[in-house]
Amino acid sequence: MALTTKQEKVFRFVAESIEQKNISPSIRDIAAGIGSSSINGVHKMVQTLIIRGFLARNKDGLLVLGDAAEQMPSTTSLPLLGYISAGLPMEESEGEEHIDLGNLLLGPEHYLLKANGDSMQEDGILDGALVVVKPAKQLRNGELVVALVDNTATTLKRLFHEKDGKIRLQPANSDYLPQFYTTDRVVVQGTVVGVVSHLQGAA
Repeated sequence: MALTTKQEKVFRFVAESIEQKNISPSIRDIAAGIGSSSINGVHKMVQTLIIRGFLARNKDGLLVLGDAAEQMPSTTSLPLLGYISAGLPMEESEGEEHIDLGNLLLGPEHYLLKANGDSMQEDGILDGALVVVKPAKQLRNGELVVALVDNTATTLKRLFHEKDGKIRLQPANSDYLPQFYTTDRVVVQGTVVGVVSHLQGAA
């Protein structure tokens, strides 16, 4: 039986930590790395991966890759979580499929959103393009972000901090006007690290 999306996310994080950083992560490390607040839930997924042979514990109790790990395909896909408005903010829709990206812009916390609209077309993000997003840790003025507005709607825009303290969400299309919000109305969910326009129309 194939791994669930969450189980695969846990496995990928552990595998990358071991293979690229030479670090065996703790349960708390894994939870933080995959953005989960449930330590118990992550512990259960790790135990399932151990039972199924994808992970194991060495004599020191540290997580290592199990024998079944060799059966896992290389990390060549990212989860397509839904659609992101490139026009006016809209409620974010959910999805569960994976899009194969080869070795392009992969990371344990990266995910995909599909642009819906043409407000960012001058940045090369056309309607239907896939954008690769990673959680925002440090934000630079003018960065391309996934912004949650009023806790209900998301939009893809360049974010600028105005002198009056407001946030400007700037489109890249002269047919659209910039949007201005107070800082308490906008939460940055992630920054765009890549655009995959050649997969337009996939899935």
